[in-house]
Amino acid sequence: MSHIRFGRMERRYDEMRGQYLIITIETLTQGSTPDWLKDEIIRGANGLDLVRSGLNDVMRLSFQELSNTKQENDKIDDFHIAAYVITVNKISRSYIDIGVY
Repeated sequence: MSHIRFGRMERRYDEMRGQYLIITIETLTQGSTPDWLKDEIIRGANGLDLVRSGLNDVMRLSFQELSNTKQENDKIDDFHIAAYVITVNKISRSYIDIGVY
């Protein structure tokens, strides 16, 4: 379980929640939902969806880190330099953590 991402573990739960949502909508409207829409709501995330979601998360967090670094230091003029600063800081933390520095 420790090697499985939470997104994968929640897939079945999301599928069941989608089915309950369809049942609720059909009950309240006394109508039926088109099959293509049911499938889209119920199916949950597949492998590609999980990869895209993870990539999106990494990209947004990385940009936030770049933006914060650039704003916090007046000497940093652009995102390219901010990326270098972040990288050097991460490398130096790694050396400190292993006791080299």
